Amino acid sequence: MSSAANTQVDEFEDEAPGLWTSFATALRLIVGWFCLAIGVLNLLVEVDRNIGDPPDTAYFFFHVMLIVGGITLLAVSWLGRSPGLSGYLTGGLVLVAGMVVSGVPVSSSVCCMTALDIRHGWPFTFVARDEGVGAAAGWHIDSQHLLADLLFWGYVGLIALVIVALIGRAGSPEPDPAGAEPASAPPTHAEHRALATEAVDDPAEPRPGAQ
Repeated sequence: MSSAANTQVDEFEDEAPGLWTSFATALRLIVGWFCLAIGVLNLLVEVDRNIGDPPDTAYFFFHVMLIVGGITLLAVSWLGRSPGLSGYLTGGLVLVAGMVVSGVPVSSSVCCMTALDIRHGWPFTFVARDEGVGAAAGWHIDSQHLLADLLFWGYVGLIALVIVALIGRAGSPEPDPAGAEPASAPPTHAEHRALATEAVDDPAEPRPGAQ
């Protein structure tokens, strides 16, 4: 009974990495296609937002990044190798730096939370407050726009990760298998017999005891 249970555990452990890899791949493809479709549709439907007065350039750049990020997610398997620690660190630092650099200054973006005086966040305002005292002066956070900004700068970090991975792959070229010399196989028993026969039948080689 215990041996059967151990066999089932071993099979589960062998299949688990493959299951997780398949799940991650499916999730990556779903998110990539979803972002690509949303970016294209929103730009086509609301293209006038970028030519208004004032133009909503943040909305335009956000959806352009959705398209670029979606394509990157769909094609990231083309790298064929892990980006390594340097790639993951670069992507994470770009994400954090983008949120901090865009969130600290006061935003003049057309969107969003325009009813409040002091707004922060780009491409979308996700935190704002009114000047003055009292409850109106407290900070207000828009969770949806916060997630949208995280997605935007996450895609910027993903692009930086891919660039680092490409640089690493270019710096360490893989050996060309076509240029490698094939290893010589050891002589077989039949080859040993053929060599021995040639040595006996060769008239140029004197036999033992010949004068």
